[in-house]
Amino acid sequence: MPAYIYAKNPRGQFILANRLFAKLFNTKPNAVVGKTNQDYGATAEETARFNHEDKKVLETGEELFIPAEAAPRPDGSPGWFQTTKIRYQDPEGEQAAILGVSIDITEQRRQEELIRHMAQHDSLTGLANRRLFSEVLQQKLAQARRTNSQLAVFFIDLDGFKPVNANTATKPAMPSSKPWPTASPAHCAKPTWPAVSAVMNL
Repeated sequence: MPAYIYAKNPRGQFILANRLFAKLFNTKPNAVVGKTNQDYGATAEETARFNHEDKKVLETGEELFIPAEAAPRPDGSPGWFQTTKIRYQDPEGEQAAILGVSIDITEQRRQEELIRHMAQHDSLTGLANRRLFSEVLQQKLAQARRTNSQLAVFFIDLDGFKPVNANTATKPAMPSSKPWPTASPAHCAKPTWPAVSAVMNL
């Protein structure tokens, strides 16, 4: 897997970069030397975070592993990268430096998000399924306990949803003079699936 490789001195200046890393900034590797993250558009907050991470690695000598962080890809599109930083002794320098190696995990993240979406949504309608509802409900219950607040759960059971589902699943949506199925209070005591549910903190 192609890797983005760079090294920085304790002042935050790049002292080396491979071609792939330089391509992030649309330049050549030798042009990166002497530059800083701020020279390439990093915000003050991002620069402070990078400096804090680098300082920690230099002081402790321990490897820093960042499993995922968002950053632009060489073509400018948003991406996700996995980064490892270690202390590195520059052969031409007296002080230790930071060596960083990043790999593009954007496609992996997309696949993970797709799998997560498939696990939490109905494949036919795209609506949230019971699993996602249960997860959200548990999160909201935990939040209500922590903040000592009230919780409301809205549940609407839809009569005759199955034939609507069958008709719209294979045909384009078209205006219809037929009324949509309405909620039945009698069924609310014994709800059936599918239904529309909402959870909110009060």
